[in-house]
Amino acid sequence: MKNSMQLLHRLPGRVRVRIGKGLGSAARIESNCRRLPQVYAANYTEQTGTLLLYYNASFSEYKVLLHVKEILSDYNRTADQLDCKKSETAALPSKILKNF
Repeated sequence: MKNSMQLLHRLPGRVRVRIGKGLGSAARIESNCRRLPQVYAANYTEQTGTLLLYYNASFSEYKVLLHVKEILSDYNRTADQLDCKKSETAALPSKILKNF
């Protein structure tokens, strides 16, 4: 199944995205995201399926989100594990690029 993210909120140096529920250990997801370039902190909330990232504001938000998308591709998700409706989610480039 194709991974998708929904941009929920952004500020310079901070972004919240819905990545879905049932992805496994929150600690593992957060740890992998903190290894990304310029990311200072990551917080995955299983109950809402959201990921909050704090990163160097001079670093491209688009690049941070592309790295997160790559990380998510490593997680095996099935259709019944996703909590996001297709109508509510969008592939990363079409959702993000139109805002730049």
